[in-house]
Amino acid sequence: MKTQITLLKAWGIAGVIGLMTGTSAMAQQGFKTEEAPMMRGVTKNIKNGWTVEPVVTVGETNNAGEDVNQTRFGYKLTGILDGIGAWKKGLNVRVVVNSELADSRGYAYTLANGLSLTGARMNSIELSRITKEVKSMGLAYDKIYDRAGILVSSATQINEGTSTTLGFNRFCSGYGVNAGKYGFTRDIFFAGEETDGGQLTALDVNSKELHVVPMAGRAAFENIVPIENFGTNKVAFLIGDDRGPAPLILYIGQKGSSPMGNAPKSNFLRSNGLANGQLYVWVADGGDRDLTSFNGTGAVRSGKFVKIQHYAPANAGTPGYDAQGFADQATQEALADAKNYFRFSRPEDLARNPQDGTQVVMASTGLSSWLGGVDSWGDVYIIDFQNTSLWQNLNKPLSMIDNINATIKIIYDGEDAGGGQFAGPDFGIRSPDNLEWADNGFIYINEDRSISTFGLTSKIEASLWQLDPESGAATRILEMDRNAVPFQQTDGAPTDIGNWESSGVLDVTDLFLTRPGETLLLLDVQGHSLSSPIIGGSTNLAEGGQILFASKTLAGRKPSYHGSDDLRTFSAQAAPSLNGSLTQEVAEDKTGNEPKLDVYPNPAQGFVRLNKLSNLTIFDMSGKVVLQVKNTREINTSNFKKGTYILMNDKEELVKLVIQ
Repeated sequence: MKTQITLLKAWGIAGVIGLMTGTSAMAQQGFKTEEAPMMRGVTKNIKNGWTVEPVVTVGETNNAGEDVNQTRFGYKLTGILDGIGAWKKGLNVRVVVNSELADSRGYAYTLANGLSLTGARMNSIELSRITKEVKSMGLAYDKIYDRAGILVSSATQINEGTSTTLGFNRFCSGYGVNAGKYGFTRDIFFAGEETDGGQLTALDVNSKELHVVPMAGRAAFENIVPIENFGTNKVAFLIGDDRGPAPLILYIGQKGSSPMGNAPKSNFLRSNGLANGQLYVWVADGGDRDLTSFNGTGAVRSGKFVKIQHYAPANAGTPGYDAQGFADQATQEALADAKNYFRFSRPEDLARNPQDGTQVVMASTGLSSWLGGVDSWGDVYIIDFQNTSLWQNLNKPLSMIDNINATIKIIYDGEDAGGGQFAGPDFGIRSPDNLEWADNGFIYINEDRSISTFGLTSKIEASLWQLDPESGAATRILEMDRNAVPFQQTDGAPTDIGNWESSGVLDVTDLFLTRPGETLLLLDVQGHSLSSPIIGGSTNLAEGGQILFASKTLAGRKPSYHGSDDLRTFSAQAAPSLNGSLTQEVAEDKTGNEPKLDVYPNPAQGFVRLNKLSNLTIFDMSGKVVLQVKNTREINTSNFKKGTYILMNDKEELVKLVIQ
């Protein structure tokens, strides 16, 4: 049945129409993979009841030997899926997910100007908020702007070499920001190259334009995460630099300015604080330089983010600097070393506390070859900015910002198995990688094997963990199922524990139609050993994989880590002038969350009431508009046919209503 949807411009949900952008009527009907889930919530090691639902499988094949994704949506989804971002678009959710391909891997994709590139890419997938079915699939961008802000017409503008085909190198994890949050003006998906000297990119999600962000410096970018900007003209984000060892980096940018001039399309960078910024590295107050002195579950260190001068236009074109004056990786490292930065083993993914924008969780995956194996199994840290220090600095001119106080706590050290929670390191969180701090207060952590003894003692496959940031209690909730080999694909290493890994993880509870108390996670799987003629090796899809949902209704308390410096208390007492100027997340947390849309009685037969005054659109399950009402708390459903309906308000909240 073809979906019929009305455009509701006046209510700010213009995305309702045109969301079904598949290449055929068949694509518009929606589709879910028919393959088995590659992760399971019930195994011999897990009995916790998490439910897994796969939606897309890389290289899924029909009986005719055709790529199902290509046949239904006109797009071949490449493997090595990684970072995920998601945005509400009316009755759909737009998901952007990276393919972490090396620059020479994957079939060549083509931009709007005809340029073909191999390598890492961002995939855009539209999912129904109601059924979770795939509605469309394609490349997330059709234009790229290079380090100088110039439209890319040659691959050399990306690879900074002579190759005419090599594109980006290994887009790893990613972070999606909503327009109006933390100082950003557009829906943006950040992803960087996870390689020495890598570049950060920012995707303007709605215009499909991808911009290189040279002001963010050089790193093996795993991820970035924005932090509280206190309503100033600055933006700030932490950078996970997946080198070993490497510093923890902070970027602060000033909106509306650019020392690099007015290059084409640079207004996107200027308006989002990405064209004029500074870098800072964390330095421990007590002089600690590495994990030989700062280790163990529960250990805490105070420190400061100290500025390094990574951009020096006067040095442009000289040894150690590029043509614009940005330090190369070695020079940037030397600048950080001169500040006595603290060396983390492999600082990777980051996620912000949804209840406090000045607190961030970070996974450091571990490096067994460094310092005699003092951090072979990895660590999970909480970075807690000192609110007054951050606030005062962000209110200064950019050139004067320095020495921002932040405390770091180890909430899980793999070497001591989380303070002795488990019989040994291999039974607890191993090689922590991509993670998410969910709205329910828990932290969700993937494992990415980085030690040769991974799984050899426990015999447990790579897993997803739930970590309580208050108590440090860790619970395994999902495990790889190596029996879930897709039709006509082959697992070349079925007994190699850790060969498959879950990479991206994102809390999407508020984006989809969910049950009260339910937590809904969106994940992806990298099936490194999966191959087939359809996969086609490095010149096609590279390897197999899957995108899936995991859900569970959680009862009991919601942990909320606030440390010794609670942003809410600071906002209300130490700086009352901040009222009304904080970002939406913190403002809602400080003043009390508005209740989510609800309707009662449900099921119903006649009149129903809403729990808050709303502008409302009611759809049947085909997506057809049944009724539109404004400024109401009551609806007469006596003329509705029996069945299930979807209610959506002007904030795009969804509720299912059953008419008996």
